[in-house]
Amino acid sequence: MLQNAISRTRYALATLGLLVVSAAFLPTLAQTTSISGVVTDKHGAVIPGVNISATNKDTGQTSPPVTTDSEGRYAIPNLPPGHYEVRATLPGFAVLRVEATIGLGRTSAVNITFDDSQPVHGAIQISTPRPGTIKGTVKTESNGRPIRNAEIRIQDQGALQPQFMVRTNGSGRFSKSHLPPGTYKISVKASGFQDGEQNVELAERQVKAIAFTLHTP
Repeated sequence: MLQNAISRTRYALATLGLLVVSAAFLPTLAQTTSISGVVTDKHGAVIPGVNISATNKDTGQTSPPVTTDSEGRYAIPNLPPGHYEVRATLPGFAVLRVEATIGLGRTSAVNITFDDSQPVHGAIQISTPRPGTIKGTVKTESNGRPIRNAEIRIQDQGALQPQFMVRTNGSGRFSKSHLPPGTYKISVKASGFQDGEQNVELAERQVKAIAFTLHTP
């Protein structure tokens, strides 16, 4: 009887310990994201056996390398949100580097294309999407006066949280540069006014101008 009681106690403690560890680990998982994609040549043929890694440009941490499968696909899971340099290495070809920004709780597709017409050794090709700028104004609906210190949140569509935040100046203007091409949700908040929101499609090297007119409640 005593031995059975001791065994049950040990089992309960072990189970409790597992639950505590799991509960501590869940928030970490909830804050991660992933990068996946397909590696092809310039003709669209998939390339298996390519080594892929991702380096967080903010922290300098590099993920463990993965290798593309028979269909040229790869996936790098459990990455913190941020700005990354994805590095693709294939023997006999240039090292290819592609920059990507990934948001919380989403899988970002980063497809990589090797130019097989001119294989080189030791060289580096860099493929970086050229960033754009979103700028605009915030004014009152009643008299068109600028609203200063309004909070502008810029969120990549598909991300769970806004990635950038700026405020309007004394002229009611705002601007955010160095944004990767993509679709963004722009929301504005100002004390004493109803919130505003717009969706914006930003192309490479584009300067996108938008305007908000806020109403009083």
